[in-house]
Amino acid sequence: MNTDFHNELEDGYIHFRDNLQFELKSEFSFKSDVKQNRVIQEFYLFVPESLQINSHTYPKSQFYLDETSLIRYKTPNFTFAELSDASNSRSPITRIKSLCNKTLDPKNKATIIYEIKLYGSVFRSTLRKAIAHLINVIKAGTVSDSQEEFAASLHKLCLNVSACRAQFLELKEEIVQKYEDATLRENFNYVDEFISTVIEQYLTGFIQKLRTLLHANLAVSDEQLCKLVIAENVYREKHHLKAIQQEDTSSTDAANLFRQGLLHKFMNEPLHLLSSRAAVIQTHAPILGAVAAGVSMLVYMALFVYLWQHPLVVMNSTPFVASVVFFYILKDRIKEGLKSYYQKKAVKWFPDYRITIYNQARQGIGQLNESFMFKPKEEIPPDILKERNQGFHNDLDSLQRHETVIHYERELSLFPLILPPQSRRRNELVIIFRLNLIEFLEKASNPYVFEPYLTPETSEIIYKQIPKVYHLDIILKNTQFNNLNQKIEEFKKFRIILDKTGIKRVENVNC
Repeated sequence: MNTDFHNELEDGYIHFRDNLQFELKSEFSFKSDVKQNRVIQEFYLFVPESLQINSHTYPKSQFYLDETSLIRYKTPNFTFAELSDASNSRSPITRIKSLCNKTLDPKNKATIIYEIKLYGSVFRSTLRKAIAHLINVIKAGTVSDSQEEFAASLHKLCLNVSACRAQFLELKEEIVQKYEDATLRENFNYVDEFISTVIEQYLTGFIQKLRTLLHANLAVSDEQLCKLVIAENVYREKHHLKAIQQEDTSSTDAANLFRQGLLHKFMNEPLHLLSSRAAVIQTHAPILGAVAAGVSMLVYMALFVYLWQHPLVVMNSTPFVASVVFFYILKDRIKEGLKSYYQKKAVKWFPDYRITIYNQARQGIGQLNESFMFKPKEEIPPDILKERNQGFHNDLDSLQRHETVIHYERELSLFPLILPPQSRRRNELVIIFRLNLIEFLEKASNPYVFEPYLTPETSEIIYKQIPKVYHLDIILKNTQFNNLNQKIEEFKKFRIILDKTGIKRVENVNC
């Protein structure tokens, strides 16, 4: 199964990334009609106690080493019709054509390269959404009742892909011939190769899903899709848009995969954002340290002055010296006590990290605050416990669960920003959260256990190999605010099935 293909079709759900990491992609919009352009995401991870994950074995610093947050603009939304519409001023094709009669100065050249990269990303996103819609129709089980209508949708998809493909190749030929610029030609070739590869990968994944239907009436549609895939493979072969063939087939495949990764990063450049991360507590620590030192010194001086003026205490006497030493010890303990109190409370007062998000013009467009802590069961909110206890376990549901609860919260605040015309298509952010679970598996048992079993027929004892797995249950709470500043809350539930070797599968639980 092409896991990457299926994972890309759904946002807002946790996906299997590799055997040690899971991933969640979330989208956030710039809204002008709300008082607080703010979203809060809270992850509650319920970890089996047997894995021995706690504040001593899994410190906060380790979590942030295992966690990754990737932030970029969301790919602008287009349909195939909008993408190829010559009158649509948002379309990259239209914007490139508007420059065809202008001199190729550095600014116009940069704009053309920017727009063709954006076109590659938009084409991929549009094709992905179209295929996701068709797969949802298949999942709904309604294809059998309307095979002709579904076949017409597949035919329309093939026509749209072919039309956009032809339009791009025509534009490529026009620009390359007109300007005869090596850099433009090279960039057009990169986008050309990327689009061709995307068509082959996405349609191949869809064909695999389509063939599970076993409807003879869809054979023509299957053939149309296969022709598109084969044509793109032949096209790249003919125009040398592939990695150089090696004698070792695996080396060639690896080179092609590496090349696709580079092309993917290349297409995402127009969506790229800059960010800087700072530990908030470290920013406040020197100030609070100075305050603690000042308070303790004030207490020390007050006691010293009182002692100095006391009529019964003689200067340089043993009681005087002993009292001064005692006051100094007291001052030191007060300072350390205040610092310790601050460190405990700072977890609730301040986030652990603050990520400031910038666009490529170095304008601040938002902030992301992150906080991590272990939650005692008595501090878990009732709404989270309610969601936790619904639908996860049908067996032995009344038994007491022995588990550790991790609470990770991130709050995204988006700044009001007047975007330049070129950026008005980009009014949403995508934040990808990944967590590596290798530390969770350190104390896990062997992936299999062997249990004796007495066969009823022969009374022979055999040993069964039984998988030993753990369930990492996750509650995700999203909180947004409407134009009346009212909270809108949404809950999602997931389960990570893992053993000593890593993640076995990811379940999106619906209750």
